[in-house]
Amino acid sequence: IGNQLESAFVQGLVGSEQQVLFETQADDGLWEGYTPQYARVRAQAGPGELCRVRLERAQGTVLYASKL
Repeated sequence: IGNQLESAFVQGLVGSEQQVLFETQADDGLWEGYTPQYARVRAQAGPGELCRVRLERAQGTVLYASKL
């Protein structure tokens, strides 16, 4: 049930703009960070980059974004 609730929460963030600090490189080459609500985000970014992103889609509990 926890994963279902988290997926629903993450899905509700799609389309919003958030500020994310990217800290870790994911296996797919994208960088990963967290929104202020602790939702995990992947995007084309660099290590330590703090930037505003638009959350475009969710896959499970991970959001994919593009930088603004």
